[in-house]
Amino acid sequence: MRIPLDQITSAGLKITASAEDDWVTKAAQSVRGTPGEPTADPHEDEGAETASIQFTLRPLADQITACGEIDMTIRCACDRCGASVILTIKGEFDQLYKPPGDTYAEADHDLVPDELDVGWHDGQAIDLELVLTEALALNGPDRVRCEDNNVQRIEGDGPCELPAEALEGGPTRANPFAGLKLPE
Repeated sequence: MRIPLDQITSAGLKITASAEDDWVTKAAQSVRGTPGEPTADPHEDEGAETASIQFTLRPLADQITACGEIDMTIRCACDRCGASVILTIKGEFDQLYKPPGDTYAEADHDLVPDELDVGWHDGQAIDLELVLTEALALNGPDRVRCEDNNVQRIEGDGPCELPAEALEGGPTRANPFAGLKLPE
């Protein structure tokens, strides 16, 4: 869902959403794996089980701030054993969205730690799905494993370990780095 920048007043635009909203469903799907890459998650096309999204958009010159809270539960697969789990992503976020840069120095440079909470809008509108996707990425885990905090296993018994077929095989040639030693 795109919000035109001219609809965001200095008082702020409050956004409230739930799991039924289409843009929330699409953002929730981004949590499972890397977009555009194949995944073995049987839940990859599902939206959030529950979601409570509340944030405010405020203009700051030609930039937009987005700050608020998310509380979302998502059904997904454990990245280690493949069992179905419920992942809870809960937290606050405070993002700054800048317009597209018009010089090479602004558009392409290495980010410093102070710029890690910065995103970009297209100069016309801000996409709420992208705001939520970034908030989920910043508040969620890199990998989902059964024993992690905020993860509840709902399927399968036994330990959380790689399946036997994933452990079979391995490299068919010798490791060229096997003989290297650390300096003393």
